[in-house]
Order: sequence, then structure tokens, then C-alpha cells
Amino acid sequence: MRVEILEERLSTKDRTTGRLYVQVRGDIITVPDELGAKWCSLGWAKDVDGNVETGERIVRGARIEPHNVTHVTKVREG
Repeated sequence: MRVEILEERLSTKDRTTGRLYVQVRGDIITVPDELGAKWCSLGWAKDVDGNVETGERIVRGARIEPHNVTHVTKVREG
């Protein structure tokens, strides 16, 4: 399967073949169908031929740095 990399940097190992892939956004490479389908499902790459749908990329554990934080509490005593 030919895929185009969508990530800024993709570094992963194919568990089946043991091959290490280090790619950057825009690279178009040929990978085993199973690996290409996995990357596409995770949103890391897209199938150049359009046979496999590109999934939504989900970021877990990302840090969000807000520009401004305001927290107000009102306490009633009585």
C-alpha cells in the first residue's frame, strides 16, 4: 500500500517485518497493507489510492497552555 504521511514526524516499527520507519509529513512510501491500514486508521497517514479511509487523529495526554486563566469563587458564611 502506498501512503502519504500526515504527521510532522512518524517513527515506528512494523511488528510483522521488524522494519523501522522514520518518516516526515508529505513522504509517500510503500508499506505492507496491514501497517498502512493501521496508520490510516490512526490518522497518521492517508492511502494514496483512496482504498482505505483515513481515521480521525486523536491526541491523548496533550498539554494545553491557556493564554489567560481566571477563577472566581464566592463563599457565603452564615
